[in-house]
Amino acid sequence: MLNVGAYRRVLSLPDFAGFLWLSLLLRVPNVAAPTVLTLYTVTGAHGASFGAAGLVVALWTTGMAVGSPVQGWFIDRRGFRPVLVAATLVQAGFWGCVLVMPFPVFAATAFISGLFVVSGRTVTHLAISAIVPEDSSHTAFALNSMLTGVPLLVAPAVTVVVATQAGTSVAVLGVGAVFVLSCASLATRELPSVRRPAGGVSGGIRSVLSGKLAMTFTCVAAVGVMTTGSDVALLATLKSVDQTAWAGVVMAVCAASSMLGGFIYGSRERGWRPAPVVALVGLFMIPIGIWADWRWMIVAFVPAAMLVSSAFSATADAAARLAAPDMRATVMSVYGAFMTASGSLGPPLAGVVYDLGSHQISFLVIGTVGVLAGLLAWRPLSELTPRGSAENLLTTDPVGLPDAIEPNPGK
Repeated sequence: MLNVGAYRRVLSLPDFAGFLWLSLLLRVPNVAAPTVLTLYTVTGAHGASFGAAGLVVALWTTGMAVGSPVQGWFIDRRGFRPVLVAATLVQAGFWGCVLVMPFPVFAATAFISGLFVVSGRTVTHLAISAIVPEDSSHTAFALNSMLTGVPLLVAPAVTVVVATQAGTSVAVLGVGAVFVLSCASLATRELPSVRRPAGGVSGGIRSVLSGKLAMTFTCVAAVGVMTTGSDVALLATLKSVDQTAWAGVVMAVCAASSMLGGFIYGSRERGWRPAPVVALVGLFMIPIGIWADWRWMIVAFVPAAMLVSSAFSATADAAARLAAPDMRATVMSVYGAFMTASGSLGPPLAGVVYDLGSHQISFLVIGTVGVLAGLLAWRPLSELTPRGSAENLLTTDPVGLPDAIEPNPGK
């Protein structure tokens, strides 16, 4: 039976709802920026090629990938507010001056802007670690996972409408204004101190390289590959039978299934271990390519799609639990970097496999990625006891590094 009260309890926690909605607002320009940068480069003042636009977007996203772990490390050392103040100033400077920049300066400063893009995902993960009780954290992570899809659905479409109807200059200034507003609003809030376990366990940079965290990052990377790779595999499969027009219907059902699955997962009394759920996503992904027909694919995608939000939630929860308190922002930033990087690997992997083989092989390969990642992480993460139970993790990592979890007295 669904426990809707679990979500009410989480949202009623002091300050958590504020951080959640502001981080959601922050994700809107993060998602919209590549689209508006592309449109402005091609149709705006520069009138450049799509290749040039791709270069600008690549520099911006590379800056994000480089800057995110550095920001996490700085947050762990100096606190949340200095990073947000710096991000507010840099984003105001970049987006406010884009319209008067020559192209070489525009491209170079896009990288600098990317360095100072604060991840809404990291903000939420830190808020969950600091505010939400441990027995409700899986619900908070599930809620965050479900809400993540909202900017992905809304931001690019709204950006295109604004750029085509009001002009790319208005779209540029609008994205910049939301960046500044969200960062400045978050900078005015004080994030409570992250909980520390009994005994004051802490860790240095080596704790980010622990065996269990490496397996957690492997799991989230596998889910990222499967989710983005399946989109390409779906489009290629339906194109091969001249049913491309139905791809949107299949994707809409997948999105709805993912949100429903995440809602059910968050309403449970306790979460799941990450390795089994990631392996299950891969296992359910493998047979999707058996039959190239949109009606079959709607049905076949549902089991895997219903577990995707749960997989992201379980891996995020595991990463937060395994992170030493003084390295939590760093760990969650690295977690986000793995998610982003793996998402960019899925489409080319599925596309190349399809070109060399068939749609059956394409789904087989991306599903196998999840199965192998889950099996590889099964034993190292087997001591991760789901939230809500009386058990906890062992403090001893397989490679001898401490984790930010109280010891299990029964072990």
